[in-house]
Amino acid sequence: GIANKMIGFVALIVILVGARMTVWSEKSEQEYSQNLRKAVVLLLIGEIGYWVYSAAPQATDIGGLKAFLPQAIGMVIVAVIYA
Repeated sequence: GIANKMIGFVALIVILVGARMTVWSEKSEQEYSQNLRKAVVLLLIGEIGYWVYSAAPQATDIGGLKAFLPQAIGMVIVAVIYA
């Protein structure tokens, strides 16, 4: 429902804020700022991917066995791209 979606959205924001706070430093160097931006973008893409990974099977009438293999292949491809 709407309440669960809002809780999930707030959780994503908390994760992003936590990632930002984890890498925060008093020295603001350009290189670190660019790396931080890249890291936050990748984290956001990953979070959206996990959301789609968990929501997509529920939106269709596909059984678990038929949905698992394509999702697993997608996760492997994204992991290879990230690496």
